[in-house]
Amino acid sequence: MKNRLLLVEGKNDQHVIYALCHAYGIAENVFDVAPAGGVDQLLDSIPVRLKQSDLKRLAVIVDADDDITRTWERLANQIRKSAMAELPRAPDVDGTCLNLKDGIRFGVWIMPDNRLTGILEDFVARLVPTGDCLLPQVDKFLSDIPPENRRFSRQKQPKSRIHAWLAVQSDPGMPLGQAITATFLNAQADAVRPFIDWLHRALVH
Repeated sequence: MKNRLLLVEGKNDQHVIYALCHAYGIAENVFDVAPAGGVDQLLDSIPVRLKQSDLKRLAVIVDADDDITRTWERLANQIRKSAMAELPRAPDVDGTCLNLKDGIRFGVWIMPDNRLTGILEDFVARLVPTGDCLLPQVDKFLSDIPPENRRFSRQKQPKSRIHAWLAVQSDPGMPLGQAITATFLNAQADAVRPFIDWLHRALVH
């Protein structure tokens, strides 16, 4: 529906959302998922999106990155300027939802869990099946790389970690969303339910 919109940072986020919605029976036409091309572009697009005449619900998913407080403040400042509304002082651990003054329902999920620093891939790593024997080996491999040979930054290690794990599955190298659909990653993991509940509150019901 054009009047219900979820803004995400990139296409990986979009495909993860599609896969999880499919796993939980949420039809793709309930809301649109729009990749913004980065957090700056996402934040900049909020005022334009809020001006859509038929918009009823708007939700955003952003990475906490290295400073969840800073990420939340940036988002709160944008809502304050563009919607003349105040977000809570801190994210709701179950995902934030509120009604703006013009009647638009607004939701925020900060990856991975509205509490910790991190990114989408930290959330997806929680979908690795319980007791998996390969993830500890991936972690050891990554930690054993000498600093002078390490080609990824600390901030990008969660990406290296989950993609290294996907690289050693029976069908190596699947994208994140496809790996959920193919059940390499467990959509029924405990970490997913709060996120799905938030999607329902923010965009579905």
